[in-house]
Amino acid sequence: MNTARTRSKKFASLLAVTALGGAVLTSGAAYALRSANTNGTYQICAETIYLRNEPNGPAIDTLKGGTHFEVTSNAGGNWVHGYSYWAQKSGWLQNGWFC
Repeated sequence: MNTARTRSKKFASLLAVTALGGAVLTSGAAYALRSANTNGTYQICAETIYLRNEPNGPAIDTLKGGTHFEVTSNAGGNWVHGYSYWAQKSGWLQNGWFC
């Protein structure tokens, strides 16, 4: 039996399974995550995300995916300040988890 040919077949099988697995894992995402670059209302796409009293500060609430957050200011791109109508609280969210 030709070992080089056997390894080549196994490698090809592994690539096919990996490609199929990747397609299955990524095909469920119907949207891409994005950052809030301007003020406005954005939908949260994370399953859950912490609303904080300051950037990287203690959590004051947990917001659920699908809810909306009104961005009122941006702190250098990594954090946004705004208001959650769902939680009825103002606070900071890590940027980059919006639809």
